[in-house]
Amino acid sequence: IAASLATCHINVVGNGLADKPDHAHTAVIVNSSYPAAPYTARLLQQMFQARLLTRAMPDVHAQVVLLLGNDVPQAQWS
Repeated sequence: IAASLATCHINVVGNGLADKPDHAHTAVIVNSSYPAAPYTARLLQQMFQARLLTRAMPDVHAQVVLLLGNDVPQAQWS
């Protein structure tokens, strides 16, 4: 998915495992601890048909976090 995002000019600053492995739905999380990135958030929301959430995540060094849920086919993850 990171390579696909790069073709859309989205800068992927990192990746990792979610807090739990069984998120049912994909979510785009706007990190309110950093400056807003509304274009990126909306683009990801549309690309993944995801929920849009806002949370303060001061320990996460990204403006927007894409949380892949079980609604994204595993084949797209690689």
